Amino acid sequence: MCLLIYGKERLEINIRRAHPTEAKKLTHLAIESKSYWNYSSDYLDKAKEHLKVTEQDIVSDMVYIAEDVESIKGFYCFKFTNEKSELIWFFVAPDNIGKGVGTILWKHLLDNISNHSIDQFIIKSDPFAAQFYIKKGAVLVGSSTSSVDSSIEMPLLLYKMI
Repeated sequence: MCLLIYGKERLEINIRRAHPTEAKKLTHLAIESKSYWNYSSDYLDKAKEHLKVTEQDIVSDMVYIAEDVESIKGFYCFKFTNEKSELIWFFVAPDNIGKGVGTILWKHLLDNISNHSIDQFIIKSDPFAAQFYIKKGAVLVGSSTSSVDSSIEMPLLLYKMI
């Protein structure tokens, strides 16, 4: 349990593994979080399929939730593969962006994967989120064209475990 204090607001955050039955809730949170960045409704409609969290994702990958007693505040999905490991999703509920929830989730992610033989991982970031990862130590190594809108370049980042 972590305690976050933001102004007069206090959040007691618990991080736990997601349950497959929470896939729809996580999809909804991902869409809400993406909407925070003022993308057009057309873009968001096209992005919904790419933001869909499935029960299988939760079973096969590392999916963890940050929550308080009221609701889910954020989540991440990390995929291990032989060739490369990748942070697939990292979303914070819009009401909690900038309040420390992302930092707590990030620390949990790093602690969690430090127990495995991973020395680095890839992040295909949303352009608006790239600075968060860079502040955490990730390095910009390139870009890839968005599969939703070919006019958007998605930053490709690499994080090396220390």
